[in-house]
Amino acid sequence: MVAGSRSEARTGNWLWTLLVGVILLVMEFVLFAALIPTDWSEHVRSKEQVWLRTELTGETADRVVARAERWYGTLFEDSGLVAATYRITLPSSRDLDRAGALSPLASLPIWSWVAGRLDVVWK
Repeated sequence: MVAGSRSEARTGNWLWTLLVGVILLVMEFVLFAALIPTDWSEHVRSKEQVWLRTELTGETADRVVARAERWYGTLFEDSGLVAATYRITLPSSRDLDRAGALSPLASLPIWSWVAGRLDVVWK
């Protein structure tokens, strides 16, 4: 056994575990986004708001909502993650100008479906 190979094996296992974990997390988001209808997601969100208000006092519920919105804003909106996913995934007018003969593909219904899937994840 070569010196240092045991620590390299531990590092490799740790990196492999992290990689597999990230891949599974991404796959879960894709599956979640593909299967959940936008209307149902909005319905559940509003129902959860009602449950929160009925289970907690008004002031506590307001603080819970404010903290959740602050965390969401800091982690996802302020970091640019939400905007980046829409920008990367959906074609912009600039993309259409550069696409030339392929620009009619932007009118396909797949793009509205993709936008709906992103809405399920981020809204």
